[in-house]
Amino acid sequence: MSMVRKLHPHIAKDLREFLSENNMSTKKLVIDLEAETIEDFDDYSVDDILSVAVI
Repeated sequence: MSMVRKLHPHIAKDLREFLSENNMSTKKLVIDLEAETIEDFDDYSVDDILSVAVI
């Protein structure tokens, strides 16, 4: 189970600016500090997507 922590307001502001500059509109991200990457977090499972697409 993951732990949720509140971001410092300055860090949150900087992240919002970074996301805006990089055309990322998702509100959930995976941040890998070791690899120094940020990845969009997909809220939907494959089954959810397929059910909407009626496949």
